Amino acid sequence: MQNKAYKLLLVAEIALASLIAAYFIFYFWDEPIDDSFIPWRYARNLATGNGFVWNIGEGPVEGYTSFLWLIFLTSLFYFGLNPFFGVISVSVFSLAAVFYLTFRIAKKLSVVNARAGIIPALAVSLLIALPYSWMNAFDGLETIAASALYLTFIFFVLSYEESKRNSQLYALAILAFLCGLMRPELLLLCSSSLLLMLIYNPGYRWRIIKSVLLLSFLPGLAYMAWRYHEFGLLFPLPFYVKIGNVTQERRAEFAVSYVYAFCFEFSPWIIGAFLAHLAQDATHRKIIWYLKAPIIATMLLLLCVYPQMGMAYRFFMPIFPMLAILAAYGYIKALTTLWQRFQFPNIAIYPTILLLFVMLITPSFHYAWRYLRISNIIEKAHLPCYGVEIGQYLRKISEPGEKPVLVSGDAGVMPYYSGWNHVDLFGLNDKHIATTEVLDAEYVFRKNPDLIILTAYKRESFKSCFWDWGNEIYQMALRRGMRPVKIINVGTTRDPLYYWFLAYPGSKIAKKIKKMQMEKCTVEF
Repeated sequence: MQNKAYKLLLVAEIALASLIAAYFIFYFWDEPIDDSFIPWRYARNLATGNGFVWNIGEGPVEGYTSFLWLIFLTSLFYFGLNPFFGVISVSVFSLAAVFYLTFRIAKKLSVVNARAGIIPALAVSLLIALPYSWMNAFDGLETIAASALYLTFIFFVLSYEESKRNSQLYALAILAFLCGLMRPELLLLCSSSLLLMLIYNPGYRWRIIKSVLLLSFLPGLAYMAWRYHEFGLLFPLPFYVKIGNVTQERRAEFAVSYVYAFCFEFSPWIIGAFLAHLAQDATHRKIIWYLKAPIIATMLLLLCVYPQMGMAYRFFMPIFPMLAILAAYGYIKALTTLWQRFQFPNIAIYPTILLLFVMLITPSFHYAWRYLRISNIIEKAHLPCYGVEIGQYLRKISEPGEKPVLVSGDAGVMPYYSGWNHVDLFGLNDKHIATTEVLDAEYVFRKNPDLIILTAYKRESFKSCFWDWGNEIYQMALRRGMRPVKIINVGTTRDPLYYWFLAYPGSKIAKKIKKMQMEKCTVEF
């Protein structure tokens, strides 16, 4: 009877998780976000022999944060493959790898008097039902691939702890280097694990240090030297934008609120992880610490650096598997202890675990559903979708060999599809704006813009969505003779958001923009 109930529990967990996953897959599978097109433009320029440039003919800039992802995208463009389906295919494969590696790591944690598959099944089910798994899998960015790469690193770390094989040590050292190329912040997470390895393996410290030095640190140092020579900066431009455009006080306020929101939404998972810390067996202490260390490192990092545009908790994605494993371990450990102490019927533990699973997934489901509504994804009427139409139209109205200048805050879809030279008002792809920490309207107009697209809340009068600099650019444009030639709603009737198109009256571009007709997202990526 218990064996049958155990099997029913596993089937029910996976089935419920899959139903929730199917719901979010339906909405997100074709929803790459605007930022994902930024490295696409770099990759296309690199594949066509123009170098690491944002605008062809200008100097190299590093507006992307993942060198490894850029190289992957460049290979897609070089061989003429569809970048959208290439990215989605790799992301789905990476997410499957995350599920598999989570199961393998969770299997290393067994609880006395509990079925061996309960903890792995619960941990994987939590990730399958997690809306942010699917949001990040289909957003077009490297988030899921980076998570899979980092989880592979953790798997090799734990495998080395069991076997002490040199081949696994070499592999994890190489993986640490690749993690740094994929996402810079993963270096901190890898460093926390490597530090634990030195603590737990005093007899192997020199071997670990030597391997990491030769296969991770020195290649990383060579890469940083090349970057500085190529771009003249130590960090990618988004780093300067995200830490420099707000005061220290505001940055701290934003960072605390971001981490607090995550901790509040995932408080049931965090409570489970705390239970794991309290109830860990001596045999599991080392594994538990390897899972806790990256969580602590991530929290500390995000409290210091405010992650603007941290959509769908993408900066937390690499630690979700660790948090899911710890939560599953902590709750199963607590339940088995309670069942033993109060002598509840053994069979009753299975529906209790199922109720626990529902409790753990409910908060994130609720918040993700709200995100769907707020971002207008359900209505299929949101900025990236309209941006494709606008970008394709701009390409169509420009003459062959002509490179008009577009100025906008949205730097992904429109610059990519238009092929125009672009001034990024946020500074993610503009070295001057990113490093001076202020938006200089005079600098923008030294670029001789042909078209400016600003985002506003109202159609009747201009009020920028993005702080005061949008108003400053608008007023400067009017003084320079530009005028609004078209205003379109890129939001919904309930939540309107307007693009204001400014151009020089009488110019060819102004006349063409006036004639532009927008469909409601009938384009394909």
